[in-house]
Amino acid sequence: MLQFLFECPPGTEVPPLTHLEQIFGFAVLYLLLLSLISFVLPRPWFVTLFRIAFPFMAGKLERNND
Repeated sequence: MLQFLFECPPGTEVPPLTHLEQIFGFAVLYLLLLSLISFVLPRPWFVTLFRIAFPFMAGKLERNND
């Protein structure tokens, strides 16, 4: 059972997460963490990883590399 920081009425319980909810929760947290980490990468690393992930957009990166 989850513990809350505030008082809940007696007898109130939060049901455990289902397997599907756990998977979606993990996926959301994982993608959020990856996006936040990408903000602290040096630009050359970010551009390299971006080219790997999106090879069809490499031309747009070259034009904006001024």
